[in-house]
Parts: sequence; structure tokens; C-alpha cells
Amino acid sequence: DTGEDGIDVRSTNNAQIKNNTIENVDEHGIRVEGSNDVLVQLNTIGKGTLGSVGAGIDGINVLGGRKVVIDQNVIQGGTGTAGAGRDGIHVEDNREAVITNNTIKASGLLSAGAIHDGIYVDNSGAIIGGGFDAILGQVRDGVIVTGNKILSSGLALGAGHDGIFVK
Repeated sequence: DTGEDGIDVRSTNNAQIKNNTIENVDEHGIRVEGSNDVLVQLNTIGKGTLGSVGAGIDGINVLGGRKVVIDQNVIQGGTGTAGAGRDGIHVEDNREAVITNNTIKASGLLSAGAIHDGIYVDNSGAIIGGGFDAILGQVRDGVIVTGNKILSSGLALGAGHDGIFVK
């Protein structure tokens, strides 16, 4: 239990965030900002039991940096709660993001893996092209989102809005 982020990594290169269990945090379960070559793997956010909240905002939040790999994490809500209060995985402005084999799920009646999007990706991928667009980072390509599961059942939602949203 924390008042802010469960794990907060900023301006750090070659970090590995692995094998952690996070629950009942007010903001992000795992937050990575302005960091390069980061591995976020095999973490569990939310226990999936009665009254167990994972993260108040995003389960995993990445802002900026380069080459984040988010792999084999579980974000789950328990009965009457959510694993993430906004997005299960939220990645913005990260060059060459790879998001694979994660599970975002509801684990009880009236629960949600994520209240909004299961996975939300904006302006992430390798910069392509040249000239003015490359300098401003306006043209991106190559974000990889594969093998992820957004699971719902009955009155429980994997995600309240889009399962996976990439723009």
C-alpha cells in the first residue's frame, strides 16, 4: 500500500522491474518516465480478490524514453474493484515500445481489469522518415503489441472502453 506509485523509475537506463506484486496504490502500479532500455516483466498488479484494488490510475504507465519492453504482466481486479482505475498499460512517447503477452482481466463479480483501455499506446514506435518530421518525432512506426489478453466474463470487464488502442 502506498500513497502514490507502487514502483517509480525516472531517468534511469537498463532497468529491470521484474517479479513484483503491487496492490492498493493511489496512482500508478509501475511508473517509468524518461528512461531507456527498460524491461517490465512478470509483475502482478491487483490480487484479484474481494476489495483488492491494483492501481488508482494506470497499472503500468510509461512516458517518454526509448525501448521499453512490457512482457508477461498481469493486471487484475477483484470483486467490486479494478486492477487499474484508468488504463491497464499506458505508453506514451516511447520510441520502439514492445508490449507482449500481458493479461488484463476481471477476477470477480462487477470487477474490471482496467476501467478505461486495456492497453493504450500513443506516439510510440521508431521514428521514420527524414527531414522536419524526424526532427519533431511526428512520424512513428514499429510499435509492437502482440500476444496480449484482455479477458471479460459475465458482469466483469477486462476493459471498460477499448481492449487495445494504438494511435
